[in-house]
This record gives sequence, structure tokens and C-alpha cells, in this order.
Amino acid sequence: MKIRSDLRSLALLLVSALSTLAACTVTAPGIGYVGGWDWNVSDETERWAGFDPDGIYRLQRDVFLLDIPDRTNGLALVPGMESVVPPGTVRGPTALSDYQDAPRHWPRVAGVAEEGTRMRATILRSKGNVRAPSLARVYIKAQIMAGPHQGKVVDLQALSLYATDLESGRAELVGPNEDFLSRAP
Repeated sequence: MKIRSDLRSLALLLVSALSTLAACTVTAPGIGYVGGWDWNVSDETERWAGFDPDGIYRLQRDVFLLDIPDRTNGLALVPGMESVVPPGTVRGPTALSDYQDAPRHWPRVAGVAEEGTRMRATILRSKGNVRAPSLARVYIKAQIMAGPHQGKVVDLQALSLYATDLESGRAELVGPNEDFLSRAP
């Protein structure tokens, strides 16, 4: 594990140096910054924090299934649009009733994952950018096990707890937010 960590540090250093030499950062919708990373770190057990690798989790309430690839690399389970993007950035429902009253008004909502939906934590990812490597974030992806969204892999960032270091601004994964996820028996 130490060797893998050292390789990531070396890769980050090289990408950072190349970005500095280029003296510019390019952005494109849905792509993000050139010089960023999104690595699978599932084999780094200590980084799973309060989640169990391959653990089964159950939704404690209904949540939105959103398709916002520019923010979460695909599908995400969120209690409301405001939990994923700053208010006013992307128009979306903040309450399930908003969506249920007029689903056609919310094209980014792929549906509702209902209370009791079970999912398996399958992937741990580290995402960041060379412009602000201290702000890298680790997040969980899970596969829905049954129901209308069976087989879909979803981002659980909005249903997870993070602790922020006030000095560096870095957010560390703590575990599932028990208001939304519980460990299934």
C-alpha cells in the first residue's frame, strides 16, 4: 500500500509540474480541469472510514436519483438538488413533492430511490485537481441491488458524512449519514 501511495504522489508531482510548465488550465463542460485525477482507491481499506467494503446499506428515506455527470461522474443519490450543487447553479427540485407534481420539469432527475432500497458499497474513489490537491475528496460508489434502479452504480457523496479540516479545507470521509443510510443486516 505504501508503494501505491508513493506512486500516486509521484504521479501528482509530475502532473503538477507539467501543468506549471504549460502555464494554463483548460476547462470544458463535463470534463473539469485538465490535470485532475479520479482514482479507484478501493484497495486502501483505511480510507473507507465508516463504510464497509462490500457492505450492504439501506436507504432510510426516499431520495432523488440524479444524472449530473459534470458534478458526480454519473448518477448520484441525493436528498435534494441543493446538496449537490450551490443554490441557483442548476435548477432542480429541493423536495420530492416538487418532482412528483411535475417530473417532466426536472430532466436531470432519473427517478426516486425509495426508502428501503438496498445497495452494496463497491468502489472508493479519490478525486481532485492539481490546482488544489489538498481539497481532494474520497467518495463511495454503490450498486443498487433491487427495484426499478437495480444494477445502477450511484455516487453516495450527498448521503455521506465528511469532516472538514479548518486549516487546510480538506474534507475527510467519516461514514454514512445515518439520516439517509443504515447498514443492512
